[in-house]
Amino acid sequence: MRLLLSGLVGMAFLGACASPATPTSVTSPEPGVLVVPATPDLARMPALAIRATAVTTSLQQPASVLRLSGLDAKAARAQDLALADRQVLPALRSSNGDPLRNEVFQSRPAGVGDLPPGVACAGCYRVEIYQYATNSTLTILVDPDSGPSDSYRAVVSDLRQPR
Repeated sequence: MRLLLSGLVGMAFLGACASPATPTSVTSPEPGVLVVPATPDLARMPALAIRATAVTTSLQQPASVLRLSGLDAKAARAQDLALADRQVLPALRSSNGDPLRNEVFQSRPAGVGDLPPGVACAGCYRVEIYQYATNSTLTILVDPDSGPSDSYRAVVSDLRQPR
């Protein structure tokens, strides 16, 4: 056991005495630029190409949001109601009306801790929309059982929180 321990200590000591690696130099075409921007070859990365197309398409929609897919019926309805609400739509764009990149991160049943004080909503869903430009989250509480004519009542809470 002592022999093994002394061998490990000796190897660690010899490794520490080795000469340090010599740094390599990368030349940049512009002074002060540390990394040269590169455009990825989307043909070699089909998943990235699909994602880039989805983001571009979402920016051309009235609600410039990349929607969450694979949701059950209630979660999908909650997402649709949140994205169609007249209070939410302006929050998805810049102050001059340009579309901003947004993405629904979750649509799930709201827990007790998700409801603001004084709000009772047994069947509400929590829809979280992340806004890349402002690094913030728009949290909307939606009752997915609201009818299309009641969509103005669907949004119970609209809370913007910086990340």
